[in-house]
Amino acid sequence: MTVTPNRKIKLVIGISDFRIGGAQKLAADITCLIDQNSFETHLIVLFQSQEQETFYNILPPHIFVHTLNFQSFRDLQSWKRLYKLLRNIKPDIVWSHLYFSNTVFRVLKLLLGYKVVTVEHNTYVNKTFAQKTIDWILANATYRIVAVSDYVADFTAKQEFIARSKFQVIYNGVDLAALQKKANSADKKLLLEEFDLNTEHKIILNVGQLIRQKNQELLIEAFSDFEVLNPNYKLLILGEGSMRASLEATINKLDLTGKVFLPGIRKNVAEYMAISDFFVLSSRFEGFPIVAVEALACSLPIISTPVSGSSVYVVEESSGILTEHTKASIAEAMQKMAALSDSEKEQFKIKSSELATHFDIATVTQSYEALFKRAVK
Repeated sequence: MTVTPNRKIKLVIGISDFRIGGAQKLAADITCLIDQNSFETHLIVLFQSQEQETFYNILPPHIFVHTLNFQSFRDLQSWKRLYKLLRNIKPDIVWSHLYFSNTVFRVLKLLLGYKVVTVEHNTYVNKTFAQKTIDWILANATYRIVAVSDYVADFTAKQEFIARSKFQVIYNGVDLAALQKKANSADKKLLLEEFDLNTEHKIILNVGQLIRQKNQELLIEAFSDFEVLNPNYKLLILGEGSMRASLEATINKLDLTGKVFLPGIRKNVAEYMAISDFFVLSSRFEGFPIVAVEALACSLPIISTPVSGSSVYVVEESSGILTEHTKASIAEAMQKMAALSDSEKEQFKIKSSELATHFDIATVTQSYEALFKRAVK
């Protein structure tokens, strides 16, 4: 399909759901920034997240938003509705995210002929044999597979026996200026009062879904050891998920009520970063966590387990500390960070801000636009 010079490229951004999450955040931010002089942009969301926070409210009015309500891969009526919708839009290219969406849009590409760019957001260690086989087959119907880090590209290519040349690495990005503006304008006193805290307290921050991958139970256990020697520190975990009850039980068991807080999802993450002393990412695995880049943008030093991307956003003893997936290692890293002098902490903050400049969302958007234009030539 060739696009004439005088016509906008019809771009469909396809995603499984639009709830608060890393993949959804990237898709939302880039949807807002795509050049509307070059692209006619449609967002298609396949599942609707009931009673969950979403990103719909940040979308500009020129974006065409289409919502479906798939129940499963066997939902033939939703397949038909999506087919008709795509046939009416006549997209030149579809940019899709997450396994369900990547599968559905690539299957329909075989009937409708548009180009497809998919995104691998993570090192999906739990993919089934059937899922890996489907991805391997559908790679032939894909113009490029974008990986959010070199490690994700290498991992996925090996896991699914796909040629490494099929992948292009584009790091995740954030709106640096907007984050810094929100952090600088935060009402710190009011935010601390939400948890009955004051400026004498110090905050350790974690942001992520309350799910096994994020490994917050290990973080809470490590904080329990750390807090014995540092009683003025509190742990704040922003997010929601299936492990809430389990994490609350751990907090009660370790007698950490009033010391560890689970306030749920917060959209104004930058403001909570503004009241925090450092950020801890305890995940078992990641692709390239957007929240780590948000922490850099807000000048927060980072403690991180050795997940994909950590060697990029953590420069050892400069912007953060790499640690192992053990309670003792995380507690030791927190102790090391807490023991820094004021001048050492300031150097960490300066380095974090410098690293953040490499991940501006405007630059990332330009990389995607260039990829889309190459695909439809």
